[in-house]
Amino acid sequence: PLFARRYPLTPPHHVLVVDDHDEGRGAVAAFLAKKGFGVGVVADSNTAYGALISGPEPSVVILDLMTPVRSAPELLYLMQRSSRLSEIPVILLDDHQLMPEFRYRMPVCLLDKPYEPEGLLAALERCVHLRAQRANAD
Repeated sequence: PLFARRYPLTPPHHVLVVDDHDEGRGAVAAFLAKKGFGVGVVADSNTAYGALISGPEPSVVILDLMTPVRSAPELLYLMQRSSRLSEIPVILLDDHQLMPEFRYRMPVCLLDKPYEPEGLLAALERCVHLRAQRANAD
């Protein structure tokens, strides 16, 4: 099963949700807020990059693969070029389209749409755990 091993999180964790679909973005934000996460939401990768540069650093970015203005691969490339942003794990949401191969320094996890809320939570737990492992290895 996807992310069979669980890594329970202790709040607070902040998540940035990047999705151009209002309904999907709102549902994810509401679910995560109920689970105790701080949530920031933006509709495109360009706004997400601005939020990453100037706002609070999220524990994880949830990024829809198909976003307007700037593509998900472009955002990942920009994040990779920053020593601070390259440490933030990213969950890529894909709706079974052909995804380009990513080779980036930051942990990147793929979650197929549609997904179950508990699958998203498991992916978040895994990403936060991976980030902590990387930090402890340095």
